[in-house]
Amino acid sequence: MVAGGQEMATAYRMAYNASQMKQSSVRVESSRLAALPHVSAAIEWLRANRPPQEIGMNMPALRERWLVERLQQVADSEYSPSRTKLGALQTLAQYLKMI
Repeated sequence: MVAGGQEMATAYRMAYNASQMKQSSVRVESSRLAALPHVSAAIEWLRANRPPQEIGMNMPALRERWLVERLQQVADSEYSPSRTKLGALQTLAQYLKMI
């Protein structure tokens, strides 16, 4: 969410139950969360690996290739939990059966 351009407070409200929190508390907590080393690294990685947005690069085939590459990266990553790897592999298998 944040990597896609969303404000940290908005992303925090979408990810957590913050209905009883003041806006100032949400801003503080979202900033603290984003400052954690593994969270900030993940945000930067996601920003760097977003799908191509240039006009010539926005064709369906390139988006599909990008998606397949990202799913493969998740499945191969030593940092992905087993459940996440399994989900990526299942999604890839379903996609490959469709084409």
